[in-house]
Amino acid sequence: MLYNSQLNYFILAVEEGSFTKASKKLFLSPAAFIKHINKLEEDLDITLFNRTPTGITLTPAGETVFKAAKQIIALSNQAIASAKSQETTSNNSIKVGNSLLYPSQPLFDQLLPILNQNPQLQLQVVSISNSTDTQNSPVNMLGNQIDIFAGIFPSDMWNHSCQGLKLADLPLRIAVPRNKDLANKKQLELSDLQNTTLFMVEPNSTQYIDVVRHQLEKDYPDIKIKTVPPYDIDTFNRVVTDNKLILTVDMWLNAHPSLKTVPVNWHYTVPWGIVYSLHSSKNVENFIKDVDDNIVN
Repeated sequence: MLYNSQLNYFILAVEEGSFTKASKKLFLSPAAFIKHINKLEEDLDITLFNRTPTGITLTPAGETVFKAAKQIIALSNQAIASAKSQETTSNNSIKVGNSLLYPSQPLFDQLLPILNQNPQLQLQVVSISNSTDTQNSPVNMLGNQIDIFAGIFPSDMWNHSCQGLKLADLPLRIAVPRNKDLANKKQLELSDLQNTTLFMVEPNSTQYIDVVRHQLEKDYPDIKIKTVPPYDIDTFNRVVTDNKLILTVDMWLNAHPSLKTVPVNWHYTVPWGIVYSLHSSKNVENFIKDVDDNIVN
């Protein structure tokens, strides 16, 4: 409890109008009961009762304490109940990072079977940065502000600072400014890309993209590759401003309204799934295991 337990004895004594009657309610001797009252007066440094051979009455200070005592106890009980409820909610909730480049909706779609089977499980959406190069990056938020986020896995999992559970292989596509003729095609051939500039993430970031770079450099030298750091919103803005192309995935369909994502006639993919901390809580570990058992396998 969050209050002095002696208050319960005090309130009972006031309501019964006698230490003796109050003690009988608790199956205590009058002497044992009075010890609790004495202890409360000592702790508060206040005289609560006028004690006479004919009975007890409240002092002015006692009147003040009595008026507040029940409210104090009610607030204490309410706070404890709220805290217990919060603890229960926390044990059944997973904080999911969400941004334009790390959208949570595709993940929610994948998790529907688990959510339907476990209605007590709560996924809480938390806004995160679109960049992995800042102090407030999603990776740095793992284990603190968020428990998980959904994204493409770089080969080294951001310098081995986190871990991932793969849920799918996403086809690599190309986003094209809507004012280009290529945006009207249902599918791009590599020959369509000759004499264009294609934005791609820097080498050694993700091996799955490195193989695409290798083929383009080897077999299609007329396609100019523009190397950029890990994507953020500014990357897509630059593509539109410069009227170039960018290697992308369907997860980023809404990254920029002036870009249209078009499939390519190839079989290149990148792994996508849940990214979580190397030192996750037991709650998150159980969640990941549940997803692994019921979604992946």
